[in-house]
Amino acid sequence: MISFVQLNGMKSQAAIDLLQATARRKRLDVIMLSEPNIGTANDQSWSVDARQGSCVKSLSQVHMVKGRGHGNNFAWIEYERCIMCSCYFPPGKPIMEFEESLEELAAFRRNCRKGIITGGDF
Repeated sequence: MISFVQLNGMKSQAAIDLLQATARRKRLDVIMLSEPNIGTANDQSWSVDARQGSCVKSLSQVHMVKGRGHGNNFAWIEYERCIMCSCYFPPGKPIMEFEESLEELAAFRRNCRKGIITGGDF
């Protein structure tokens, strides 16, 4: 079993620090974060989407990360049995951009051969 938490960090370092401390204290395996701040988005321990609006990080001491990647508005990490995907689709963007990004996410999901857990803001 993989345990995880998802949060919209609203670019707040304090919120992100609290999230990470809580996840470590609770021994969670994965953090999914929408709206990271620039420091988090540039931290190599996170898998960050192409637009730096969502990211995902493994804290697991048990499950090995087999792969990681990103698209527009989503980032993912792959474990042996599943993929954890964090998304952020910002409000106020043109509907065409939303539809294109959603289709990219749907295509990614269709091509996966494992179960996918998707969290975030749509």
